[in-house]
Amino acid sequence: MQGVAGHTYTLSVTSQQKNYMATSTMPMPVPLDSITFSQISGFGNNQIDAIVNFQDPPGIQNYYQFVEFVNGAQITKDIFVFDDRLSDGKYINHTLYNDTSYIFQGDEVQVNMYCIDENVYNYFYQLVQSGGTGAFSTTASPANPTSNISNGSLGYFSAHTVTSKERVVY
Repeated sequence: MQGVAGHTYTLSVTSQQKNYMATSTMPMPVPLDSITFSQISGFGNNQIDAIVNFQDPPGIQNYYQFVEFVNGAQITKDIFVFDDRLSDGKYINHTLYNDTSYIFQGDEVQVNMYCIDENVYNYFYQLVQSGGTGAFSTTASPANPTSNISNGSLGYFSAHTVTSKERVVY
């Protein structure tokens, strides 16, 4: 479904005589300029991580989610979210650290950058912090993240923009 940036969308579902509602405001799109790579060597391993590069617009609170694909397949279940709280208006070079080596020289890497609203960002951020997913999870007993869907539902509803870049690892 094609949305319009700046509009608020509503999800309404009735199931087994229960109503579920959620809203999400689609942020303005922020273009992903490029993907570069960093290589970390140590303990006999070489790890290549993608770096997303983009200009954060000044004066607007922005929230981002990133999803990585290598040779057409999503490479990890790690959740990458970022907000511009400490970098508003700056040029961003953000490394997407993986928990293992997924990327090799000659692979084609695609990164999707989603501009998401605050509620969706909070959902994913809390999911990462609870230890539910991610390379650096440390919490022993995960908790459910706060959903933007009413009536005690788990999950989220998102109206978001997406930009994508592909690049072969040099």
